[in-house]
Amino acid sequence: MRQITFILLFAFASHFVKAAMTLHIAAVPQLTPLWDTLYAAGNFNNWEENDPDFMFIPDGSGWSVTISGSENMALEFKITRGSWSSVEGDALGNYIGNRTAVLSNNTTLSISVAGWEDLSGNSTITNNVRILDSNFLIPQLNRQRKIWLRLPEGYQENGDGYPVVYVMDGQNTMDLATSFSGEWEIDEALESFESEACRNAIVVAIDNGGSLRIDEYSPWVNSQYNEGGEGDAFATFLAETLKPAIDEHFNTLPAAEQTTIVGSSLGALMATYAMCKYPNAFGNGGMFSPAYWFNTEIFGYAINHPLPASARVYFVSGTNESNDMVNDMQDMQNTLINVDSANPETLLLTHTDGAHSEWYWRREFPAAYAWLTQCSSTSTADIAQPIVRVFPNPFVDSLTIMPISNEAMDVKIIDVRGRECLVKRIKGENRLDLSSLSEGLYTLVLTATTGEIIHQENIIKNE
Repeated sequence: MRQITFILLFAFASHFVKAAMTLHIAAVPQLTPLWDTLYAAGNFNNWEENDPDFMFIPDGSGWSVTISGSENMALEFKITRGSWSSVEGDALGNYIGNRTAVLSNNTTLSISVAGWEDLSGNSTITNNVRILDSNFLIPQLNRQRKIWLRLPEGYQENGDGYPVVYVMDGQNTMDLATSFSGEWEIDEALESFESEACRNAIVVAIDNGGSLRIDEYSPWVNSQYNEGGEGDAFATFLAETLKPAIDEHFNTLPAAEQTTIVGSSLGALMATYAMCKYPNAFGNGGMFSPAYWFNTEIFGYAINHPLPASARVYFVSGTNESNDMVNDMQDMQNTLINVDSANPETLLLTHTDGAHSEWYWRREFPAAYAWLTQCSSTSTADIAQPIVRVFPNPFVDSLTIMPISNEAMDVKIIDVRGRECLVKRIKGENRLDLSSLSEGLYTLVLTATTGEIIHQENIIKNE
């Protein structure tokens, strides 16, 4: 009887031989936030999405975690970034089923994550763009925000320091998939410069807070709208939390003269305030269609917080954006250069076709950036006259092409599948009827009669 019992116990124990298997993540999507933590969630931990016992640890070639259990145990699991809202998906961010495996002792299972459900797969970012953190803490306001990061080509191999550009409304700056109504294409703009000095900049783009945007980008409460008032705390976050973190973890040139802050509309109001409050942090500012009307207190604040002579400030807007836009820009320019004998350098440009829209700010960004950072020998005359203007973008029924020369050129509009939807030769200003196009993303290519591409950009058709 004892022998039978022993045999049964031995058989029972052998069925539950302990085993340990390594899960190794070898590849993740480009937009996987650099500072996010990866977890395994499955039937081995009651599907807990952020279990510290199943947190992946960097191992030099990816990330690894060990799963223990009985030999031949059937595993079901998924990879998360700490929550089920940020669980893995397919390359387009769509739902996928659970991963399955059989637990086998002393083995390694290699994993490639194709996408994340909270990050769209229809991205237009260039190869050098990453998300730094999807939940970067703003301690001054006790909330979190996504931070985008663009690193120059060869950053890992180059030991030199880089200038940094901080940009408001980050979701509109480098990725069409997250933009409100078109992106600025800042990443493409930097990479298109012939000058290496212009290409070699780190870009830090901070998402706005959606419904909190007006409050965060306005230092004072606007009594008419009863909104605003958190801008001072947000400026402190930029200067005393975010910038020190970037300078600590990345190879930057931290001096104010090497640090630029850029914003549009209320973002430009925020950039102006941040420069005035923290002149030792932000030495250059790009003010695109600034909404100074929302907080007119900014003029008095600029008087009491003069900028140093080393500062550079670029103003640009359309002449018909609002009744007061150009006058307010001119007033701010005059304020900055008249409050102290050590006057900053300023440049103010206006365009009759300018609009309060991403397409306009995208078009004007390269010239503003080159002037602010002095990375190019571009003259003021060159800045004021781009080679060609394409507007509006996004468009509904028509698109206007306004070249500065009267030379003939060929226009192609190509859809996302590479099909040519329109081919036309034009000369001078031309208004294209595109009402027959379906809603979506297209590429506009303008080519000289010699075959040289002189302009290319993404355009969006809205219904």
